[in-house]
Amino acid sequence: MSFRSTMTMLLASVLHLTSGPVCAGSEEARAVLQVPPFGNLSTWFTRVPDERMPIEYRALREPGNHALIPPRSNRDGLEPRLAATLEYNDNLLLTPSKMQQGTALIVAPGMNWLEHGARHSIEIDASVEAIQGSGNYENIGYKTLNAATLQVIASAQPLARASVDYAGNMLYSQEAPGETLLAPSLSNQLFAVYYQRHQIATGWRADATTEIGARWIGSWASSDNPEFVRTRAQDLELSARTRPSANQRFGLTFRQRSATFAGQPAVRFDSPWLEWEQQWSSTLLTQAAIAPTRGTGGEQLLLWRASLTQTFSDGQWNAAAGYDVNPAGGNGLMYGVHNASLGASWRLLENARLDIALQASRYVPLSGGDTINTLNPLISFSLPLEARWWLNIRYQGIAQEVPAQDFKVFGNRLMATLVRSF
Repeated sequence: MSFRSTMTMLLASVLHLTSGPVCAGSEEARAVLQVPPFGNLSTWFTRVPDERMPIEYRALREPGNHALIPPRSNRDGLEPRLAATLEYNDNLLLTPSKMQQGTALIVAPGMNWLEHGARHSIEIDASVEAIQGSGNYENIGYKTLNAATLQVIASAQPLARASVDYAGNMLYSQEAPGETLLAPSLSNQLFAVYYQRHQIATGWRADATTEIGARWIGSWASSDNPEFVRTRAQDLELSARTRPSANQRFGLTFRQRSATFAGQPAVRFDSPWLEWEQQWSSTLLTQAAIAPTRGTGGEQLLLWRASLTQTFSDGQWNAAAGYDVNPAGGNGLMYGVHNASLGASWRLLENARLDIALQASRYVPLSGGDTINTLNPLISFSLPLEARWWLNIRYQGIAQEVPAQDFKVFGNRLMATLVRSF
């Protein structure tokens, strides 16, 4: 297969349909980090009101080129903001050689609207980015409109034991071909990428220990790059979970995952997930799940995932690993994905926050294509300043390898963002 199967984690992880719950207005969704969905651990982050945290740090966090959203006030209503980012990128097109570096100034106006009621909540966030680059930016055909995002989280409780939740995200971004899962060497310019993801869930508590739920997730990805394969993915889920004791929970989830590439017949994988959770103490939580899976092409797979989360007075850490099937937008392939991640978050200086994470993945195509390895480190430091000012400094790295083609590529981005809320 040609080099076009080369990919990065950006849209691969975007098209990864996560298994966490929607429940934007529930107690479990108030976890700031990606705390396991059954977790109810008490830490500094979970005690802070949900509306004061960035959307991207909540249980419905989505990867991708999202705007930074500072903590906001408790009051309902509209809160405009203006952000300025100075970014350095040492490999603009993610090429293995002749790397082009550049510095850019990104100005991003945005708004956040919040409303809470006795039985409902809704939050809408919108942002656009205008970029002015220097150095090699002039050689890669970048446009002034760098990105635009729209995120919506809504929850309603029509009955005492029933809930309906929605989470949606729409994204426009100009990316290097490597970031859109295509070979960087195919082009010396950026391309526009369009992505949207919608999630609707319903839940019903039969009694104090039993929950029944259903969920639909749909996502679409396309690009102006002629090599990009339009991708549509969908999850359908039915689940039942019971808690035999205060510190233990079991669940059964039937999931149907499907993907369609450029109008071709859909590929589908049916999985009955057996789930287990054990909270060993007020600070330590273990989760595990396993699913014998069958694909429409006759594939027989054993999917699994496991995680360990521990909290402490000023933060928490989480280790997770698993194997799942996922579509990779851009090259029209379905992959078996082995992944492992380790992350930690600390509260510093009263209100400051430090996040460190490392994610490693191995993408093995289920039919055709080449195996791809990726490694993604992330370091983020956030600090509220006086009044309505907020500072964030981030480092994002990327390393990817296609062993069959003796291909390796590395890239680093350093960003400093100053946000003013009004």
